[in-house]
Amino acid sequence: MRSHPARRLRRALLPSMLAAGLLLGGTMPTHAATAAAPAAVSVTDDSVSLSWSAVSGATAYLVIDDRAHEVLWRGEQTAATLPVQAPTSVSVLVVALTEQGPRLVAKTLATIPDAASGLTPLTAVTTPTGTTLGWGALPDAADYEITADGTHLTTTAAVQVPTDTALGETTEYTIDAELDLPAEEITADTVTRSTYGVEVTPATTDVSQTPSDAQPGDTLPANVRTLTTSRTTYETYIPMSYLQGESWSFGFPCESADDNAPWFSGDGRSTGYDTGKYRTKAASNHYWTSASTWTSKGISPTKRYRKVGSTYYYDSQRTAGGDGFIIRPLQNDGRYARTVIEHNVGNPYCTGIADISYDNQQDLYQNGSHWIYGAHDKMPNHQFYRYDQYSDGTYYLKLVFDHPLEDPKCLAGWMGGCSAHQYQYTR
Repeated sequence: MRSHPARRLRRALLPSMLAAGLLLGGTMPTHAATAAAPAAVSVTDDSVSLSWSAVSGATAYLVIDDRAHEVLWRGEQTAATLPVQAPTSVSVLVVALTEQGPRLVAKTLATIPDAASGLTPLTAVTTPTGTTLGWGALPDAADYEITADGTHLTTTAAVQVPTDTALGETTEYTIDAELDLPAEEITADTVTRSTYGVEVTPATTDVSQTPSDAQPGDTLPANVRTLTTSRTTYETYIPMSYLQGESWSFGFPCESADDNAPWFSGDGRSTGYDTGKYRTKAASNHYWTSASTWTSKGISPTKRYRKVGSTYYYDSQRTAGGDGFIIRPLQNDGRYARTVIEHNVGNPYCTGIADISYDNQQDLYQNGSHWIYGAHDKMPNHQFYRYDQYSDGTYYLKLVFDHPLEDPKCLAGWMGGCSAHQYQYTR
C-alpha cells in the first residue's frame, strides 16, 4: 500500500512552545466536544475552551498545564480559553483557590489533530463525580464501540459518553468505529476503521502545594517520580509462521521459485515487547536529562519456501531496502519530545503494491503522558510500546496498541478490499 496524501501526517517542525506550554495559531475544522456538568471543554481549530461550575468560597481559579506543572491562567470567572496550534494535545487542571486551600475541580485531556490527518478531536473531562468522553463525529461511522480497561462498556451513535472514573482514579478507554463505505470506493489508502484511546490518570502536579498568589508562568511541584528515559518501539509483525503469496504465473506480483505460489516466513509470535521477531522495527530513545533523542530501525530478512505436502523447504532469502523507512526526531527540550516515522517497506520478492505502509507521530512528555497517532495498513500486525525508566531505578512498560491484521493477502499482494486503520491514543 502507498500512503495517500489525504491521510499522511504533517512533517513540519512546529514553532517553539510559549511559556504557557501551548501553541498559537492553527487551522482545522471546528469540532465541539465534551459538554457535561460540572465541567466542560470544547475544541476548535485554534483554541481549547474550558468551563466549570463555581466553587463555594473560591476567590480565584487557576488553569495549570499538568505536563509542565505550570500556571497558564488565573481569573475569577468560571471559563477560560487557551490558544493552541494543531497538531497538538493538552492536559490541564482547573484549581479553585479557597480559604481552606487549593481544590482540584477538573482535569481535562484534549487532542487537536491536523485536519490533514483525518482524525477528529478527542476529549476527556474528569471531575470528582466522573469522566465524560467526547470526540468529533467520524464520517461514515454508524456507531462507536466503547471499552473500559478492555471490557465492553457500550455501543452508541452519540459522540459523548459519561463514565464513573473520578479524579484520582485510572481507567483506559477505547472508542472504535468501522466506517461504512461502498466496496467500489475502497482502495488500499481508504480509512475504514478508526480507533481512539484515552487513558484517564491522576494529576501529576502537586495541587496541594499551590500558593494562593500563584500567577501565570509560575511552576508548581510535581507529585510523580523523575522520568529519565522514554523508549518507544513500533513493530510490524506477522503472527503466523508462514504466509502464502501469489506467483507471477497466476498474474499476481510475487516471484516464485517454481510454478506454484510461494510461501514466505512469518514471525510466529503474539503480542510482546522486544521479542526479536518482527518484519520491521522502529525504536526511539528519548533521553530527558540530556534533551536528546536517538533512533534505530531494523528490517528482518524475508525467507522464501516451497511447500510440498505439509513440509516447507527453504529456497532463499532477501532483505528489503530501508529507503522508504525514515525516523525523524524533530524535537526534545527535556520535557517534551516529538518523533515521526514514515514507513514504506515491502516484501522483496513482491512489487511495491504489497508494501507495509504507515505514518506515525509520537508526542511524549516527561511527566509520563503522550499523544500518539497515525494510520497504517491492515496487514500485518502493528504494535507500539512505551518503556519508561525512572531515576530511582524503576521502570514502567506500557502497550499502547497492538492492531491485529485483517487479511494476509493484503501483504502478499493487494487483492481489493484491503484498507487503512487510523488511530490516536492520549494519556
